[in-house]
Amino acid sequence: MEQQAIQSSNETKRSPVSAWVAFSRRQDLRGVEIRTVHAELGFCGDNCAGYSSDFEFLGPVSFCGEIWHRQRWLVVSPGWLLSASPGEVFVGRRVLSPGAFSSLSFDAETFGGYLAEHELTLSDLKLRPHVRMAAVLRARFLAVIDAFGPDRSLLEAEEAVTGFVAAMVREVVMDSPAESALPAAASGIADHVREQLHQDTLGRLDLTTLAQEAGLSRYQVLRAFKRRYGLPPQSYRMRVRMAIAQRMLRDGAAPAFVAAELGFVDQSHLTRHFKRVLGVTPAVYARSQVPGNAGTGERGWWRTASSTAPRVSESGVHALPAAIASSR
Repeated sequence: MEQQAIQSSNETKRSPVSAWVAFSRRQDLRGVEIRTVHAELGFCGDNCAGYSSDFEFLGPVSFCGEIWHRQRWLVVSPGWLLSASPGEVFVGRRVLSPGAFSSLSFDAETFGGYLAEHELTLSDLKLRPHVRMAAVLRARFLAVIDAFGPDRSLLEAEEAVTGFVAAMVREVVMDSPAESALPAAASGIADHVREQLHQDTLGRLDLTTLAQEAGLSRYQVLRAFKRRYGLPPQSYRMRVRMAIAQRMLRDGAAPAFVAAELGFVDQSHLTRHFKRVLGVTPAVYARSQVPGNAGTGERGWWRTASSTAPRVSESGVHALPAAIASSR
């Protein structure tokens, strides 16, 4: 069964005046934490000062306001990313537009491990204090936040964090090294990973395990597989599992039974992924297999010309409809 994001009951605190704060971390992904703050107009004072005990990357999602960092005041809004090393401080002064901002924190050991995949060390690291994110970095920052939500697999969370660090290195790290070429054996390794994903019908494999078995870094496995098959491993695996679910439904299995057999948390968990990939729910798909029910379905993206056109997602990236393109 897929590991859910863990959020303790005492980690969410609401201020009676102007804001609420939530911390999220996963038990299966040590050293990484998400903090989300929803700030209202007038949010200021001591509760708007943040001390970074770890490496921290703060980005407004819908918030706009004034934040002090590295000896200057900045007006930040969605699209900005502020970075801090341990011991640095963020201070908020005024909220110009209420909304949310999130921060992604890494402890030193975990962050050092991700940096090593890009031939960087903590001792040589120089982070730009703030950047206006390009579309790729912003999309990957939001993907990490999403990957700490409920019902997200460890593979999905690792892919999101690995992808964020790669984009962050290119945009935020000063004098970042050029991306190294993939090894000559990368294509064969991608084929091997694909075979493992086909066998992983319960969705339990993670990126760290795949990388260790391949003798590559997590980022190299991610690059090699996506270059070979056009999708990251999590998205590919999900489509394999949905194909198995289709076959089981065609054979008469109930959606709840299919969900249990394929390692989903429950039927609703299966339904969300099934509809995201195939455009209809498992129940509708199953009814369409009954003689006399040909054509049974739901209104989907393929039924309206306007919905098949690229759209601009929250991250600012031109995205295809969810049924044919996945950010995971």
